[in-house]
Amino acid sequence: MHSANWDEDVIKARILYAQTRGMLGNEKHMIADYMHGSKSWDKFSETEKKKKEEIATALMAIMNEYDLLALGIRLDTIDEVFLFKAFRGSVIRDWDTLAPLVDNYRKTYDNEKLCIEFQGLADSWKKEISYKSGKKLNTTRILQYFAR
Repeated sequence: MHSANWDEDVIKARILYAQTRGMLGNEKHMIADYMHGSKSWDKFSETEKKKKEEIATALMAIMNEYDLLALGIRLDTIDEVFLFKAFRGSVIRDWDTLAPLVDNYRKTYDNEKLCIEFQGLADSWKKEISYKSGKKLNTTRILQYFAR
């Protein structure tokens, strides 16, 4: 999405997120158990807790990155049309996956505004409308071919 795509920590976070999402399979709601300091971790060994903490940190990084992208769109510092055409499916899929975790953080910290930008972006794009303007986005993709 930007230069962070090449940052080793971001790449690692995305890999951990993809592995976790795959591991959960049809039990996507279980992602809520990866909240930092979750009481459900008490039954795990220190090694398992350390791995859960690593995953929780990766998930938080992914959520924060989406929140920043959405804010950038809303403040007109990032081109929404480009991101919509390139990453709409990922944004929606990742919000749907991470929403139970966000809800868990919101309830725990009594803060309904956590990841509100990410949620707003995903909700808008599900309806194919601009997060910034609220107007319909053109979903037509222009195919380009290389000429010899």
